[in-house]
Amino acid sequence: MARQAVAAREYEEADDAMSPAMLARRVGWIALAAAWIFLVVALVSFDSADWPSHTVSAHNDPTRNLCGPAGALVAYWCYHVIGIGSWVLLAGLAGYLGVIVTGRSASDMFGGEVLGSETFIKSVQKADKDSSVKAIVLRIDSPGGSALASDLMWRALQKVKKPIVVSMG
Repeated sequence: MARQAVAAREYEEADDAMSPAMLARRVGWIALAAAWIFLVVALVSFDSADWPSHTVSAHNDPTRNLCGPAGALVAYWCYHVIGIGSWVLLAGLAGYLGVIVTGRSASDMFGGEVLGSETFIKSVQKADKDSSVKAIVLRIDSPGGSALASDLMWRALQKVKKPIVVSMG
């Protein structure tokens, strides 16, 4: 079983050509993740005495927001226009940025693995074609992620002719 996993990883690493569309998606994901982190830090460090707030007569100088004046401006308008719903939007965006992504698997910034739909589909297809594999065992322990990637993986599993054993938790 471990030999099959190593073989699947070697197969995955052999295909290292990246299409322009995949590169654009990855750059977009990184930009969105950076914007999410900026917004979280700006909202967490919001101080109502920072400019542009009108609740005080003398504003903080320098701004206490960890993202500086830009963070204070963004946080003020998020709270002013959306209110506490800003946190709900951030939670939804965090789910979109989640751990299951389209594309190839990679390591995240904390040293964990991020499952990519392309890698998963290739591994499942390879295991389905391999005559020494009698069944496919899936261990699912995921907080969620991309709905598109999950659907692509589900469709790949529906095409498998071998038994599939699933362990969730």
